[in-house]
Amino acid sequence: MEPTICDDIESISSRIDSLYDSGSIPGHPEDNDIEFIVFCGGGVAGIALLGVLRELKRRGLYLSKNEIKYWIGSSAGAIAAAFAAMGASPEYLTDLVVSTDTRIFLDYGGRSTDSKSWWTRLQDYRYGFSDLLSKWGVIRGEKFRKWFRERMTELGWDPHTNFADLYNKTGRHLVITTTSLNTFETLYLCRSSYPYMEIADAVDASILIPFIFPPIRMKDPHVTQGPRILVDGGTLDNLPINACDVISDSGEILAFNRKAVGFTLVHNGKWVPDYTEIPSLLKYGLTFIQAMHKRIQVMQSHQPYFWDRVAPIETTGITATDFGLEKEKVLKLIESGEKCAREYFDRRAAMIRERGPLPQNLFIPNYRLQHAGVRCLSDDLLEKTRIYQTNPGRSCLHQPCRK
Repeated sequence: MEPTICDDIESISSRIDSLYDSGSIPGHPEDNDIEFIVFCGGGVAGIALLGVLRELKRRGLYLSKNEIKYWIGSSAGAIAAAFAAMGASPEYLTDLVVSTDTRIFLDYGGRSTDSKSWWTRLQDYRYGFSDLLSKWGVIRGEKFRKWFRERMTELGWDPHTNFADLYNKTGRHLVITTTSLNTFETLYLCRSSYPYMEIADAVDASILIPFIFPPIRMKDPHVTQGPRILVDGGTLDNLPINACDVISDSGEILAFNRKAVGFTLVHNGKWVPDYTEIPSLLKYGLTFIQAMHKRIQVMQSHQPYFWDRVAPIETTGITATDFGLEKEKVLKLIESGEKCAREYFDRRAAMIRERGPLPQNLFIPNYRLQHAGVRCLSDDLLEKTRIYQTNPGRSCLHQPCRK
């Protein structure tokens, strides 16, 4: 069994002082020390991310004059980031998740699984198996797509709002990941790369767990050989905090964004449980992805400044596949996310009281550049991050379609 991520939370909190590295430009007391929020994937357990929004609002960093302008998310985190960028209040979202039975999204063969009839359930799985062969996924996802667009309408948004519309109306940047399976890369969907892609389509492309949901085929002038095959955004980048960093063409992280904060989900202090039952195809698909997540996240956690910028949220025994949670468990998840965010932000606040505002320059050079004498990098390098990643075909509409 692997050791816990942190046996003593203070071992993490004591390390955030390194955010002052290469602080060539002194900060100002009125400056926000957090400007970028990153949400990981995690299925149903991602409900805990709502607690982060509640704490951000309490601290005046959400739905306020000094609000966060950059929201980045993968999979379930893409849903949370999209709602945040659209200005959904924590109160609205709390009522929403408490009143929504997530089992309605499991539309095997286009049918909901909310029936108690074993015969209906058997038919659902039969139709789902047919879809697995023909569409490459047992759950069509139509229920979720309809549900999400209806929520956009409730919030006063046109359900066909795209990335460009969102930015023009709010000044907020939204970045959503998806995995282009046949080009072996993560795509960072945003106003710079796919300005005319609809937010709802981008969220949909980020939650497509392989074998569970059918992939999306998307024509992209950047790929001349054929359409991209899009699957779950968390497949290769479940915690996309490096989207805020400056990365070379070879993949080297040249500079780390000191004002980016990510939230990841853990189970009893670990990325994944020591053991999990796999009683169904749905659970098989999710566990398959979790196994890849674990290896990638372990490697990512060894990056410099990782734990300085990432806060783990304990999911209190709730897993990605716990559809249909009782109200008490939903609220427990939200409270856990809020508690995690509060403790992390409190540590940052204590650090700032002791050492003063974070340096004004956004980026910390990597160790190689620091050793070479580089002490300050221009904030203009933000345009070189994946937040501003451009696409040669970005003027196109990029209407995704299903297999």
